[in-house]
Amino acid sequence: MMILGLSSVMSFANVLNDSTQNEETFVASTSEEDDAWIKIKDGKEEQAYRAFLAKYPNSQYAEQAASVIALYDAMTFYNQGKYGEACEQFGKAMVYNELTTDMKEKYETAQHAEKYKNVGNGPEYSAREYLQEFPNGMYATEASNNIARKMADNFENGYMYYSSNEDPAYPYNDVIAYAKDFETYQYVKRKSNEKAISITNNNYSHERKYALKWAQDEETKLYVEKEVSANERKRSTSYRLDCLVEKLSPGIEFNFLDFAKETYGLDIGLSFRIGSSWYAPFNFIGGVKYRYHEEYIFEKGKGYINDKGHHVVGSCQFRYQFLRTKYDGSGYLGIGGEYSHHFRGDLNLGGAYIIAQIGCMWKHFDFGIYYKHRVYKESKNEIFDDNYRIGIPLTYYFW
Repeated sequence: MMILGLSSVMSFANVLNDSTQNEETFVASTSEEDDAWIKIKDGKEEQAYRAFLAKYPNSQYAEQAASVIALYDAMTFYNQGKYGEACEQFGKAMVYNELTTDMKEKYETAQHAEKYKNVGNGPEYSAREYLQEFPNGMYATEASNNIARKMADNFENGYMYYSSNEDPAYPYNDVIAYAKDFETYQYVKRKSNEKAISITNNNYSHERKYALKWAQDEETKLYVEKEVSANERKRSTSYRLDCLVEKLSPGIEFNFLDFAKETYGLDIGLSFRIGSSWYAPFNFIGGVKYRYHEEYIFEKGKGYINDKGHHVVGSCQFRYQFLRTKYDGSGYLGIGGEYSHHFRGDLNLGGAYIIAQIGCMWKHFDFGIYYKHRVYKESKNEIFDDNYRIGIPLTYYFW
């Protein structure tokens, strides 16, 4: 069976024969085993060596034959790309004698390939280990590019994150130093620009300096400057006042608990918010709701529903946003009023109320707790005199 590199194999086989057989062996070959070896030692047939080893496994020439066979196997595995198996067979061949120059090169190539096999999809430190062991290896350039790409992939995950309040060594330069071709250089550059855009889009206007450090071309730098300036304008007083009249958000409101002593209620209805949830210093809230009330009596260890009431409610409220965060949310204090009109049921809680409220609001959500006090009764005959109520409203705004 002929394989690639057969001339090198046979050259190696001849070295084995010449270095181990002296002149006496050839002259005094009288045994069948010696005759068989003399016939094959200069041949080029792999199967001849295998047949000899199978027939004379304990021969004085067994190690020589096994070394040649190992080299045949090593070349077979090498040509198939099975570098781990090739390395193993090269090692067996080297037990008896040294490899030829050509075989040494192939053995080294197989070692490099086997070492690098799991680096491509492995963690960054695998590529670093390969590069440290084989700084001039056949995969050194690929390993270096691999490190650069993996480091760049972690830009968005906070890898080597530095605050703009400090001025440490710029990490981009550390990463780009590993890029060994133009494609990898462009990849790292693109990831760095994406980091700059991400910082900018998250409205971190105080990170202007930091965002610009990540910007690697003029287009990205202009984008950062433009968007940061726009974000800073949004935080200005004039913009917040503009938002007070420009922003109108409809929503749906749920009142989970409208409670006082022996009565509780549930509201649902439409609500409208004028003013931004973040930028405007003040908001105006108005809405129309349906409210259901029950009076629950608890006596002698038993409870029962005594009266029910149905109401239509109109409400309005002014809010001051006293606490803002960079996540477009704010805490607020509100004061306002509502009028509840009773239209069905025996429990009449209709009338005028004043409301004080505290809560948090975001772009789409509004959550808080209120206290309200009835200042006017709709029915003069209503004997129910719990004129205070506590509630927990939740509102979802559509935009």
